[in-house]
Amino acid sequence: MPRNPSTGVYSKPAGTTPAVGQVIDPAPWNALTTDLGNEVTNSLPRDGSAPMIAPLKAASGTVSAPGIGFATNPQTGLYLKGGGLLGFTQNGVDVGFDKARFMRRSQAITRRWRPTTMRFIASPRRRRSP
Repeated sequence: MPRNPSTGVYSKPAGTTPAVGQVIDPAPWNALTTDLGNEVTNSLPRDGSAPMIAPLKAASGTVSAPGIGFATNPQTGLYLKGGGLLGFTQNGVDVGFDKARFMRRSQAITRRWRPTTMRFIASPRRRRSP
């Protein structure tokens, strides 16, 4: 395949660049057009009209250059922290989610919550006149 799977860079098949005045051999030309058609077919449409059929693999990124970012604000997005943790960054600053603090808050909410039983009884539906 002319497209390098690890870099995504496309290279034309060998023998497909003719010289001036040279008669073009149909075999390499047909191979080139078939290959270009395959590469276009295997490309992801930018308008989202077709879904991906394999996982999206992003660069790990850093807090200042996240692996998944935004064109209008490239220092905001998601990156892979050490230990396989997902990191969130906003304007190049880590937006930390302290697990211990989060757990304390959620446990506090759980402690304040009292179980309540609610009973719903079906009744005939009344129609309102307009």
